[in-house]
Amino acid sequence: MNKKDLDILKATYKMNNIVRFAGRRLINEYKVGEHTFRVAMIAMLMVDHYNLENPENPINWEEVQRKALIHDLEEAYMGDIPSPMKKLLGMRDKLREVSEHLMEEYILEGLPEELKEKYLNMWVNDKEDETGEVIKLADKMEGLLVCYHEVLKKGNEDLKETFVRELNWFQQEENRILLKKYSWCDKQYQKIISQCSKYKQEEKQFDKDIRELAKKSLKK
Repeated sequence: MNKKDLDILKATYKMNNIVRFAGRRLINEYKVGEHTFRVAMIAMLMVDHYNLENPENPINWEEVQRKALIHDLEEAYMGDIPSPMKKLLGMRDKLREVSEHLMEEYILEGLPEELKEKYLNMWVNDKEDETGEVIKLADKMEGLLVCYHEVLKKGNEDLKETFVRELNWFQQEENRILLKKYSWCDKQYQKIISQCSKYKQEEKQFDKDIRELAKKSLKK
């Protein structure tokens, strides 16, 4: 066996050592490998519920799971770079190029050419078409759930700004439409919003922002 045959599995081991939310204090340490597993689980539940409700137009569950498992595989070597930092540095496109190079030349290198091409295309287009929108929403929902548990359940003030930013993402009209399409995901979001609206900690600006966003969402 060529040693490179195992490169894709080595990457999954490395993901269990890469911390998410780089530069911010977490009460529960949180790794990229955990994130990937939870995104895959959320995506599975989203699609299974959607397909039960829409049997005439089912979503390809198998492709969704493949995309979920590989969507952050490059972070085994790149680390988790927060999206605001990518925007601030104006490096999003350049980092994507570097990530694609890592995927093609290192992580997927030992695979048969047809599988390498298949997985690379899935990674490149992980947010495209209907299967991609599932990954996009599952990815955001997983991040929101982490912020919810860290801020509301554990009292982690360091993630309040991130929590507000994640809540704001779900307030955008196109994202609200996407959320309504997937009933299971929408129910989880409403549960979080309901808890946010009851948030009763000391009167700090972030606390007000969280409550106001929640109240605004409940009115829609």
